[in-house]
This record gives sequence, structure tokens and C-alpha cells, in this order.
Amino acid sequence: MKKSRSIFILCLVFIMTALLFSGCGAANNAVDSVVVVSLYYGDVTQDGDRASESTPSADAPADPGQPAGPDATPTQNTADSNTTAATTAATTAATTAATTAASDTQDTTAQADQPTEQPADQPAEPQQAEQPADAAPTGNDAVIALYKEAYAKIAAEASGAVHTWNNSTNNPPIVEAGALSGIAGTLMNTFLKENTPNEQIAAADVPPKGVTSCNLDMSYVGEATCTDNGDTYTVHIKLNTTQDAPEVNPAPGSSGIGSICNVIEVSEITGAAGSFIDFEGLENRYFEGELTATIEKATKHITEIHIKCPSTMNFGKVAVKPFGRPSIENARLGLTFEDKFTINY
Repeated sequence: MKKSRSIFILCLVFIMTALLFSGCGAANNAVDSVVVVSLYYGDVTQDGDRASESTPSADAPADPGQPAGPDATPTQNTADSNTTAATTAATTAATTAATTAASDTQDTTAQADQPTEQPADQPAEPQQAEQPADAAPTGNDAVIALYKEAYAKIAAEASGAVHTWNNSTNNPPIVEAGALSGIAGTLMNTFLKENTPNEQIAAADVPPKGVTSCNLDMSYVGEATCTDNGDTYTVHIKLNTTQDAPEVNPAPGSSGIGSICNVIEVSEITGAAGSFIDFEGLENRYFEGELTATIEKATKHITEIHIKCPSTMNFGKVAVKPFGRPSIENARLGLTFEDKFTINY
């Protein structure tokens, strides 16, 4: 990995040197331009009985003009009989009324004792299924916490790692260096390619190199997901920086892109250039970095990591020191770096 990094930096220096010396006249008319970079990286009724009215008897008293005789019914007896019948009817009516009133009172009392409304049976609350102890975490905070725990185990428990694959691309293939863009594109395509180094490295060299804990700050996290594969998790983290709001010249191991990949420092480029080329305003701008890691459930060991690191290199003003004047201004190269590692325990 260190070897491929050195070759790449020398490639950049060689590109800029070639641009300067091949553009002695044309470079003075170079056009400022921008590189476009592609990324991989919810009511009770009362009916009382009424007394029946008496119907005159067929044996009505004899006509008053009829003479009295031994078989005639005395008038007094008839009057007594009428009085008795009236009394009996009154008594019956009173009794009936009393009975009806008593019945009505009982009905009203019975109704008063009953509740006005029967409460409906409340359905039982559904019991939520208990989550297994090793269920995949959800939410950015929980997923990042899992990754940080697993990353710390690399330094503490891993015996080593293998850099299995890397790729450096100018994708889309656009290089903006004024009149010398064609030359720069040809040189870049010569050096930027896919490789399978299968290089054995120390556990401490797993990106970011030389750190023992992940310093990723939640303010840089755009999305973090975790997929349950049975015995393993797949964690995917994508940063929220953009081409319009990138990280500029981040330090290795810093809280953004520097916490998931090996960033290229300005000193690496200027150091490789030596005394030949002078850079003014050199910036490495990183955005939308991504990381995918496979983590064992039982051990929380990271066994594989795939890192995608899009960026643009902004060279500002570039001049050959002996001439003391800018030869190229605002040259920019779009670059996406990808690396894969396996970790052994």
C-alpha cells in the first residue's frame, strides 16, 4: 500500500512536470476549469288496571208502582246491594292502583341500580416480540458505535491483514488543465489502474494507518446501516460531505474522511516534487467517502473492509522554480481511490 501510494504521488509530480515543460508557450493561455468527479465510493309506561263499571242486573227492582207482596224484593235490600257493589268496586280500584304503583316503584328502582352504560371489553395490548440479543443495530448512532467497537479490536486482537485490491480512477475521464488537458489525461490513464497486490501488512496499517481507534464524528455521518447476514453483519457508512462542501486537506486520523481512509497529505506531494515544482494553493478536497465492513457477530471482529474515497486535487498555481513564474493556474484532477482489505485474528 505504501509502495502504491509513492508511485501514485510520483505519477502526479511527473504529470505536472510534463505539463510545465511541454507547455512553455501554450500554458500562458490556460483556461481555468473545474473537474467533474464521479463517485463510487403510520318513561316507564304505567298501564294501571281500571275498575270495570257495573252493569245493571237483569233482576232490577220492581216498578215502584207495583204493590208490595210477600215475594217482592224489598227496596232497602236493593239499596244495600248497590252500596255494597260500589264499595267493592272502589276497594278493588284502590288495591289495583296500589299494586301498580308498587310495581312501578320496583321497576324504577331496578333500573336505577343498573349502570347507564356497560363498558366495552378492552382488547388486550399486543405483546411485542422480544428482540434477540444479537439483532442488527439500527440508526446512525448504534451502527457507528458497533463499527467503532469492532475497529478497536483490530489493533487489540488482529495478527495482521492483507491489502487484497485497490483502484485509482479518473472517473469520469475529465481532466482540466487548460490547453494541456489532453496530455495530462493520457499520463493519468497510464498510471491509474486496478491492482490486486495481495500485500501482507501489519494490523496497524489498516486504514487509517497508525491509529488504534476510530475517531469518526457523528456530524460527518450521512447514513449508517447494518444488515444481518446470520453469523455476520454488513455495516455501510457514507459521509455527508459534498463536492460543494468538501473536507479540505484533512489530517490523517481526523474525525471525517481521515477516520476511515488514508488521506493524501499536501506534504506528500510537495515532498515528492522536491525542488523542481512550486505549488501555490494546493488543496486535496474529499467528499462523500464510503466504507463497507463485514463484522462477525460472536467476536465483533472486522474481517473485510472496502473503502471508497472520492476527491479532487486542486493544484492552484504551479510553476517551475527556476523560471519563477506560474505556468499553469487552477488545474484540477478528479480522483477516486478504492481499497479492500482482509483482517486476520
